[in-house]
Amino acid sequence: LGLEGFGGERVSTMMHTYAHREGAGFVGALVRAHGFGGVELARAVPPTISRAIVSPQPWMEGQGDARWKWAEDVISPWLAEGWTRDGQGRVGAAWTASWFARVGASPALVHITPAALRADAWRQWRRGQQTRFVWVSQWETLEVASQMASHMRSALERAHKAGQTSKKW
Repeated sequence: LGLEGFGGERVSTMMHTYAHREGAGFVGALVRAHGFGGVELARAVPPTISRAIVSPQPWMEGQGDARWKWAEDVISPWLAEGWTRDGQGRVGAAWTASWFARVGASPALVHITPAALRADAWRQWRRGQQTRFVWVSQWETLEVASQMASHMRSALERAHKAGQTSKKW
């Protein structure tokens, strides 16, 4: 699943800008905490998730991202109904924050998103012409997860009321 389905060039530009802005802060945090040896460590063993760039302390302490298994009780009925997995991956904190910015979320929400998102994964399923896109995310606390879900639901409802199709999201 490429960027075409998610706003294409606008998303690519947002991600490029995000990487440069947050990357400078990441390098600054490494230099303050560990001198230029911290920067060399990041070059040798780079972070694998965008959350580590925004909140480098857990990464510097060796904490990885959260992991889970997909719930078989959800997947099994879909397989029985003829759905097949068509793709999978991770959205990540950088893209999630950029998406919130794109849909007009408050600057505070856009800023807190990368630090609050612990882990995520998506899967796309197909059956004939039908598509299901499932995104699972884990947040710092249940309260933050509830707030983020509410903001996402509101943004998607606004988009659909405005006549935008799900292909734009």
